[in-house]
Amino acid sequence: MKVKGEKIAMLTAYDYTFAGIVDEAGIDIILVGDSAANVMAGHETTLPITIDQMIYHAQSVMRAVKNPLVVCDMPYGTYQGNPKEAVRSAIRIMKESEVDAVKLEGGSEIMESVERILSTGIPVMGHLGLTPQSIHKFGTYAVRAKEEAEANKLIEDAIALEKAGCFALVLEKIPAALAKRVSEALKIPTIGIGAGPHCDGQVLVMHDMLGLNNSFSPRFLRRYANLHEESLNAIRNYSLTSHDLTECEFVKVGDKTAYTQGPGSALTQYLMITPDAAGFNLNPSGETLSLEVKSSSPWTLTTPTVGGWLTFNRSTGPTGTSTLEITATANNSGGRRSTTVTLTNTEGETLTINLQQNNKAQQ
Repeated sequence: MKVKGEKIAMLTAYDYTFAGIVDEAGIDIILVGDSAANVMAGHETTLPITIDQMIYHAQSVMRAVKNPLVVCDMPYGTYQGNPKEAVRSAIRIMKESEVDAVKLEGGSEIMESVERILSTGIPVMGHLGLTPQSIHKFGTYAVRAKEEAEANKLIEDAIALEKAGCFALVLEKIPAALAKRVSEALKIPTIGIGAGPHCDGQVLVMHDMLGLNNSFSPRFLRRYANLHEESLNAIRNYSLTSHDLTECEFVKVGDKTAYTQGPGSALTQYLMITPDAAGFNLNPSGETLSLEVKSSSPWTLTTPTVGGWLTFNRSTGPTGTSTLEITATANNSGGRRSTTVTLTNTEGETLTINLQQNNKAQQ
């Protein structure tokens, strides 16, 4: 893609459902990032996540993915300082998760591990600049390689990683001008995050890009949605309605759901109002119940009593079709919810009762 001048889109994913969405959207590379430690498990850094946990997330992603290249981060402690352990860890990740490649953070200090992993036939993506697994060394998540000495070392490391056989390189939080120099010096693609517009591709953490994580707002982050707010509103609305009507109607039909009525005969229908079904808490704290009756023929309605039976009585039978629609509405400070029961009867035919739900949550 670099040769063709096409930009690479890389995005993190950690579970089956979102990985399927990312795949369907046409993303080029999925990174099963150790950032799962932050956005999935709530840790302050990426250091606590284990190889078992990374394999679990990678397996979940691989079950959903058909098209993108999938790269898995090697977690902290599985490759630093021990090349033999690095090979064992990389092989285990590849065998148990079936991802396409692994990613390692660092340059000359991990070069032997990179070379040994590559010697086993496992593709490796490099990662330079801000390397979050070294947060205790840096002491901050600020932009790296602003000074000439660190910038020169980064360029040297990038060239060495390419020479060793890495197929791509992530550049995180470095000056845009430096990222441009590195990208132009390498034949392999560079993928930036907070590294300016000159890289061959970009990567973001999915939770940040979708606005699920509203507590993290670096300057480089562009949010493409605000799913935190949308999810919050959806869950609040669900909390207001509480349950589906099929499980808990707050208007209950009587002991039968069908009645046969002959010409000219009277009909009595019973409904029960239940106080706590469907999440309604009809108590002195302020929730009230009101009934609205719409009828095409004369009906009489007993005074509603919460928890008791309501009697709907028609003293004379119809000569044609008649309907009775009762809407029970619960009102409180959180919103308004209503359920409608419709009774329809044609002379000489069976009366059927249909329950319908009309929930309205108003902020």
